[in-house]
Amino acid sequence: MLEIGGRWLLVAAVGFVLGFVPEGVLAQETNLAVYQRLARDCMSELPADIDTLALQAPDAMPYLRSALIDAWRSTGREVFDLNDSPTQAATLPRLAFSIEDARVSYASAGRRRLLRDVRLALQYSLTDGDGRIILDEHCSMTADDVIDRAARIRLEEDAYAETVGDEPPAGWIRRYVEPAVLAAATALGVYLFFSLRSESVDD
Repeated sequence: MLEIGGRWLLVAAVGFVLGFVPEGVLAQETNLAVYQRLARDCMSELPADIDTLALQAPDAMPYLRSALIDAWRSTGREVFDLNDSPTQAATLPRLAFSIEDARVSYASAGRRRLLRDVRLALQYSLTDGDGRIILDEHCSMTADDVIDRAARIRLEEDAYAETVGDEPPAGWIRRYVEPAVLAAATALGVYLFFSLRSESVDD
């Protein structure tokens, strides 16, 4: 009986905590996931007759490489990663890309909200097995949304600097008014404490 009661108490506690999580925070995309989505959108249009290819990706932002490979394989294409097997796919069509820009920035969108801006610019080329250029393209993608200010840290990855952005400075209300109100409240509390203590001693 105690065990059942303990379980119900745990469930109630979890529900209570989740009730204070801002709406949408739990389902919010991480900055890393946004980069992956932008990369997939950037290089989604490959020639239909290319059903097998080799990918040559930069060492930076390795999660882009894995996202692209998974996306192309999900369409039935056979994809070889030249970072893992550089000689195995020497005669296949080759897609190579480089990262020109990747950054996250935030702007204030109210007291508890931030406007998130994620930018990714890629240059990519597709060559056939003989080295002739099929595609030579550049794309610049942007994703904007509004996030909870308290969720920012959870959406970043310290291991990847490009997923971390600087939080904008607090507005004048938070910078000046709130500290002043807090100081006044503290001073009032101290004054009342000693006033009541002095009256108690006099009595």
